[in-house]
Amino acid sequence: MDQRPWQPGQQKPTTWPLYSAVTVLFTGPPVYGHLVFTSVADLSEAAAACFRNLGIRATALPPANDEVLKQGRGHTSCKECLPLIITTGSFLKYIRERSNTNEKLIYFMPTASGPCRYGQYSIFLNDLIKRLQIPDAALLSLTSVDSYTGFGDQRLSLTLWNGAIVASLFEEIYSTLITNAVSPAEAMTAFGKAWQAALNLLETTSGLKDMTMALEEIANRLGAIAVKRDLADTPVVLLAGEIFVRHDGISRQYLVEELARRGFASKVSTVLEWLYYTDWCVKEGVAKGKANDASSRAEFVSQQDRNANEHAA
Repeated sequence: MDQRPWQPGQQKPTTWPLYSAVTVLFTGPPVYGHLVFTSVADLSEAAAACFRNLGIRATALPPANDEVLKQGRGHTSCKECLPLIITTGSFLKYIRERSNTNEKLIYFMPTASGPCRYGQYSIFLNDLIKRLQIPDAALLSLTSVDSYTGFGDQRLSLTLWNGAIVASLFEEIYSTLITNAVSPAEAMTAFGKAWQAALNLLETTSGLKDMTMALEEIANRLGAIAVKRDLADTPVVLLAGEIFVRHDGISRQYLVEELARRGFASKVSTVLEWLYYTDWCVKEGVAKGKANDASSRAEFVSQQDRNANEHAA
């Protein structure tokens, strides 16, 4: 049975290694390359906005649903990790439903070394692209070996770091509001507007000072939302575990929302802990990557931490 999500025609499929995908993104016309992120809560939307800040066409896919699971299960053995099934299903669903079939599609799928099967995702998806003969599609697979600094562009690395921080903060705000807001519906409306403002900020602002001032204004608007109790009086549950699963609604079976219904706010461990760790591995020589870019980001992060502590004081 032919499971290809299009009519193949006569065009020979094209796949590219990492360096070629980067070339498509940075040197082609604005509509030539399209970088697509699978949904990982607010993190994917923030990352896409950061790439758009550099003039790159980038889109975050919507959260996974039952159709995504069905697509993923139809092209895997169902014995793999759940994140592989979902990222595969998201990729295939986008292929089936996209309006522009002439784009050069680049799917963001980072990788890592070590015993975790996460390092096999990009290998599996590359094989899937070839097996299904998907034309003009490639993966962008930055690696933990150099702490995901493979672009060699410090501005992008630092911009993505800011995006990860903003996304992590908004994830905590979301959990607090759905738990404590006097009117959850009104709170979510205000939260949605604030999140869109933050994404616009990540997409259009480059200076850290300007971004900080704008984020303070957004925080003040969110702080005006009526709540039933202070955060200090709210029981909080730590949600840890596999990075993708703990951030994806369908993977965690909407546990954050269920805990909120029972009066508990959730603290979801952020992806930042993994980046701190991979930066440390490069700096200490545990990983084989070059230390320059990772060290630069680590120094920038340390300075940000110092500034935040001084501001808090």
